[in-house]
Amino acid sequence: MHGRQLDEATLRFLSGEDSSISSEVLAQTLRGLQTAVWLLGAQALEHSVNERFKPGQELRQHYELVCRAPESGSYAMPIELWDIRQQPDLTSPTDLLGRALEVARAVSDGDREALRERMPDSFLRNRMLRELARFLPRPGDTWKLDMERSGASVTLDARSGRTAESWLRVPEETATMTVTGDLVRVDFEENKVVIRHPVTNRLIDCYARPDVIDDLVENHYEPVQVTGVFTLDENDYPIKLTDVSVVETVDLSPLTIDAVVLEGQLLVPSPPLVLTPALEPETKQVLLASDEGLGLSAAAPTRNQLYEELVDEIAFVWEAYALEADEILSPAAAVLKKRLLERFQVNRDGV
Repeated sequence: MHGRQLDEATLRFLSGEDSSISSEVLAQTLRGLQTAVWLLGAQALEHSVNERFKPGQELRQHYELVCRAPESGSYAMPIELWDIRQQPDLTSPTDLLGRALEVARAVSDGDREALRERMPDSFLRNRMLRELARFLPRPGDTWKLDMERSGASVTLDARSGRTAESWLRVPEETATMTVTGDLVRVDFEENKVVIRHPVTNRLIDCYARPDVIDDLVENHYEPVQVTGVFTLDENDYPIKLTDVSVVETVDLSPLTIDAVVLEGQLLVPSPPLVLTPALEPETKQVLLASDEGLGLSAAAPTRNQLYEELVDEIAFVWEAYALEADEILSPAAAVLKKRLLERFQVNRDGV
């Protein structure tokens, strides 16, 4: 290949015994990682970056991600970073994949200060979090992404994706809320999204940074969730949102829970527990999910929070019923205990 190789690493998609991954996940991960590398490249070269961060041809050719043939075993893909400009220079940083691994480790460890140290610029840092939240596993996904470079590695799972999204939704020292409503229009000139609140029927102007607006795929037929600093009316309903950090369509795809950490042990459902979220019909501000047979019921404003609520609910019903003595349980509670013991197994060596 023409140019100069700058760095190399290996991505491994861990998705179970069949070692396969969907084309959508693969493409989304590679696109996200490429954008992450461009962000780190812009930072390393001290390029001026506007709010929309549209990498120019020079930056694209300076840091182009190249994929090699996948390896056997787990779905492992060697990747290389190349400078494919006509005249590559010898002063370009050659460790951007290593820097990407450090960013990924900060998110995996939940170390927000480490992320700030590696990406001091708040705009670039939030743009990086947005990319990570987009391509990392989402709540209910069972695949994981392992990145290895020069003997160092980090594994990213749905918990890592939740961390990135939570940091993005809740900037430091800022009071925010998430509002769900029908998307009415997107104004790219004013960097504004207009949604209709389902309870008040009021149109709400939501002002965001340009890169947040650019990320939104306009769809007038699906509700969206907007997270930002809010202004309320006298009845505590939102009338305006500013400093919007997230605009996304409401994800109602099924959530899969394949393990719950409980006091140093793993509580494993067999088969995995699959629950489909739904919007609360009256206000449409809360996502609901339940399994009546297992005594589970949870509600939360966002998908990530709903997942966490469900995990906490499973831990609660397990301790309250499955571990309780038979003689103090009511007949209905005894039936629930039997169902829980049939569905879940305790793996004491799995954590």
